[in-house]
Amino acid sequence: MKEGNPSKRRASILKFFRELPSQDDDGQVLPISGLRNTAMVHPNDLEFIELGIFECMVALIWKGLNNHRWLFHGQNIYNPYYAAHIIGSYYTMNMEEFAERAVHAGVIPPHWSNFSKGG
Repeated sequence: MKEGNPSKRRASILKFFRELPSQDDDGQVLPISGLRNTAMVHPNDLEFIELGIFECMVALIWKGLNNHRWLFHGQNIYNPYYAAHIIGSYYTMNMEEFAERAVHAGVIPPHWSNFSKGG
């Protein structure tokens, strides 16, 4: 996060977002909590959205739903909670564009988005 070179910073964040959901260690809650704090302070910043924070958070929520062994290990129980807050409480509540990007990232399963259209 404190990398001075913007290209290196973006590459590191992108890598982090891609790799985080596949990690099984229980040390994830601290960086996810940090992401939550960053989202809370900078809810209109497009950088994390462009780098895949929604896709990462969706993957963590689904991981919690589908892998109870992982979810109940250490402090992993907090990961889906923080992920949901990052998606809903900070980014998508402030900007319609971010809400649309969240839907395209899979935050809402396709059959739910049809429900809102009367389908």
